[in-house]
Amino acid sequence: MLLGDAAYCPSPVTCMGTTLAVAGAYVLAGEIAKHTALRDGLTGYERIMRPWVNQAQKLPPGVPRVANPTSRAGVALLQAAVRVAGTPAVRRTAARLSRGRTPTETFALPDYARLGRP
Repeated sequence: MLLGDAAYCPSPVTCMGTTLAVAGAYVLAGEIAKHTALRDGLTGYERIMRPWVNQAQKLPPGVPRVANPTSRAGVALLQAAVRVAGTPAVRRTAARLSRGRTPTETFALPDYARLGRP
């Protein structure tokens, strides 16, 4: 069984590799502990993680090409865009526009706190 980048293969642009790895390990352990049959635990893990992984793997149209320029002009344009995107005003605006839409904001981890307790 694979977890993290090896299992979910998110683009580096999404910054979701570590998040998926840690959450995936948590959900996998919780689902295995929750079910008596391993197959049921793995099925629960897939059911919980698949929608979130699908969302995390989605990229806006054109992102792979824009993020990997092949010409000097493309590299210069990407560097300029990154400088502009890093300004406080642009970061605040992007945060407001994406609020409630990012993969980490739309996924709630299951509560496995009671497992193993009487």
